[in-house]
Amino acid sequence: MRNLKPARYFVMGFGMAIMLGVFVWIAEPSAVFAQKQTGRLQVDPQVDRADPNPSKSLPTRVVMVSILKDGAVIKQKELGMSDVPANFTLPVGVYDVRVEGDEVTAVTKRGIHVTPDDLTNVLPAIRSGQGVCDCKYSKYR
Repeated sequence: MRNLKPARYFVMGFGMAIMLGVFVWIAEPSAVFAQKQTGRLQVDPQVDRADPNPSKSLPTRVVMVSILKDGAVIKQKELGMSDVPANFTLPVGVYDVRVEGDEVTAVTKRGIHVTPDDLTNVLPAIRSGQGVCDCKYSKYR
């Protein structure tokens, strides 16, 4: 019977671990089975038809599309103005979208909501020239 003492402590420790796991699951089941919800963000830069100084080369320009969260770039993609839209799969949340390139006005759209299992379309209007256009859609800070 003396050889069973170490096994008894092992069984007690194992039982306590299971009880702790059950307690965590009862207290916060979402922490145990957490899955990040994602949504899709599609950015399709468009030539601004209201541009007072339109450039004939604007539709052929290459721009950088940046996705920002809390001021930090988390994803980037370079594409031509006439290319297919840039698609991003992101965790649900609020993001900023910045589109910039050579000889085009940089456009920043702030407060874009990415919702679960949904597609959010962003159509920034790009003009030729220099400067920044800052659009705020949501009060989030």
